[in-house]
Amino acid sequence: YALKKQLKSAKKRFDWAIRKGLKPDVHTYTNLLNTYVRCKNIAGAEGVWKSMILAGVEPNVVTYTNLIRGYCEVGKVAMAKELLISMLSGKTQDSTRVPPVPNVRTLNTFLRGCVRVGAVRDAVEAFEKFRERKATNAPCPENSTPHDPNEASFEYVISLLCRALDLAPAMKLAEEFMVLFADNRVVTDLLATAEIDSAPPLHLESMPVVQLYRQREIHADAVLHAAAIFSNLARALALLRRCDQCTWCLLAAEECLRACQSASVRLAMQSHRDDGKSHDRDASVGLFMQHRKSELARECGVVRSYNSISVAPMEPAGTLLNDPNKSLGLMACYCRLLLLLDVPSSSISGEEWRSELLTSMLTYLGDAFGLNRCKSLPYEKAKAEVMQRIIKSIQPTKEEGTTSSGYCIDFSALLQQVHDPESSEMSCATEHMKEKKRSRGSAGGVSKRSRSEENTVSVKMEICSGSGEWVVEQAIADQKRREALLRSGGSADETLWVALEVRVDRVHQTFSQAVLRGAETNLAVIGGDAGVVLPTFVPSGCLSTIFVNHPEPPERTSGGEDMSQGSHLLTASFFLEMHRVLRRGGMITIVSDNRLYTNALAKCIDGLNSGPGGILFSSGPGSVNESNSGSVAPARNNPSFDDACSDTASSDSDDVEVKRSNCPTSECSVERSAESSSIKVYSGNPGEEGGHLDVEEKSSYFSRMWKNGNKSRIW
Repeated sequence: YALKKQLKSAKKRFDWAIRKGLKPDVHTYTNLLNTYVRCKNIAGAEGVWKSMILAGVEPNVVTYTNLIRGYCEVGKVAMAKELLISMLSGKTQDSTRVPPVPNVRTLNTFLRGCVRVGAVRDAVEAFEKFRERKATNAPCPENSTPHDPNEASFEYVISLLCRALDLAPAMKLAEEFMVLFADNRVVTDLLATAEIDSAPPLHLESMPVVQLYRQREIHADAVLHAAAIFSNLARALALLRRCDQCTWCLLAAEECLRACQSASVRLAMQSHRDDGKSHDRDASVGLFMQHRKSELARECGVVRSYNSISVAPMEPAGTLLNDPNKSLGLMACYCRLLLLLDVPSSSISGEEWRSELLTSMLTYLGDAFGLNRCKSLPYEKAKAEVMQRIIKSIQPTKEEGTTSSGYCIDFSALLQQVHDPESSEMSCATEHMKEKKRSRGSAGGVSKRSRSEENTVSVKMEICSGSGEWVVEQAIADQKRREALLRSGGSADETLWVALEVRVDRVHQTFSQAVLRGAETNLAVIGGDAGVVLPTFVPSGCLSTIFVNHPEPPERTSGGEDMSQGSHLLTASFFLEMHRVLRRGGMITIVSDNRLYTNALAKCIDGLNSGPGGILFSSGPGSVNESNSGSVAPARNNPSFDDACSDTASSDSDDVEVKRSNCPTSECSVERSAESSSIKVYSGNPGEEGGHLDVEEKSSYFSRMWKNGNKSRIW
């Protein structure tokens, strides 16, 4: 039941056992608690926890670990940390019980939660306390996982430190990692060097981590963790323009990846077979490892491309980048990074509410995204300017009731932050943008836009943007197209692309890609829950297009009592919220590799059109020949999906357009979700009719996963 998130069924079986006079043991309670956790019902999980203690059943290490995971997944890291610290200290808050000793799985569960929410300090503190307990030689229960942090533990903490640009402790931990898991003195000597004038001679073939792997004395996982650690270090060094050290870390990461190309998968699969695991799991593990290697290699390529034309570490402010088309840099992207992760309570309002929100935003920016670490000459002057511009991006709404908070995001201000540098102290950006402005003004006699025209901005938002690869590619392609039109004497409206993602680690990936790939001129990154950000901060009628690429569907079940109670974003109420923030004639494009789920969403939208508000959504006029359409199982045959989208509501606002790949080429065919549905489902690539620009690299995390897993169809 936990695996399928069937909470009602699990509770029903548990209650049946109680009525029959059976006494649940720690395993029964733990499995029920885990079901609540997987459904993100943390209140229910806490209820199970209290019930088992009242029943005299002591939670074991698995129970603690599951509850820690539950707290982390809903963002309550402080509660998770309190549990972990009680395990490490050996006493509960009320001192009436002795908690179990945490193992490395408990630690890594907490560290993964810290990675998701950007809790750098909490992760470092827990990691150090865990190692301190090991140093005291505390007993390890028989048959339990060892106390020692493993390779993953080091990677989690180092990745957090690198995202916070806190490189001194990150390099120290990387040095310890190589000593503990690879005995790599070459790497140790380099990482112990705080400053280097030039990269030292490299003999990476003699790296012990590579030799030990080739002799099959260490598992391929250790080599992959080493590659990930070096990749994280390289990215942070590139962002701070410490080019020589970045180059060395890139070489080390790439050598680790080369050392375990195909053999790593075979070794991992053999190891799992030796443990008696199923062959299906072996194949899954092998596929994941292969995909992770390709992702790390791609990350290294992006960093190398940026690092090869970056400026010297200490060039004075205002110096042009070596490549005039290169990124404006770290500070320009900070200006359009809105971390709406801790929304203040509704018990306060007005300026007090806004002040608390801004304090939270700037704290995340400084601690989790490294603004506090930007202390070298090109950055220090710009920090106050960044903060002021972020403050200006959250403004009172012009009309009462536009958002639930009374404040909204000023998207026009976000776009103008880079396009109006004259009052800015942004280092490395000012001269470049002035030159760009002059060239645009002289291209074909293009006249200056009036202030009213400048305030007209087309805003395109990707919801649940993941690591941001798709939206970054779209922003780059859109900017190139606009600049080409201006050079040819034409006109082009300005477009702001917005990435919205709840997980802080993915927000940082999008942010760093914007810097490394040069997408800072027309891309804003927002961290926050879409279900909170849209009603709280996005004014009505301000978005021209919404993209949802590969939303997570609920688990497929038989429906009825056995249906999944897993959380799900694209409900009827959320479609109505998207309808509110879209302009008249705006568009929603949804892409998924799950045909049944796409059909269910189409039926959900069709149900809204049948409500008292009249037609809210319609499929856009397309060039696809409907006579070539294929057949699709009606959504009514998938009750679990129907129920997942069934929270109904109505609206009487304007009609907007919903497209499912309405491309005028032979790549698409139209498929009806049901005979009576007014919403069409298309099979194939969305294309420009669906709002997807043609990009140089038609690739994203999901598309690469499909390629590796031999999947080929999308809807």
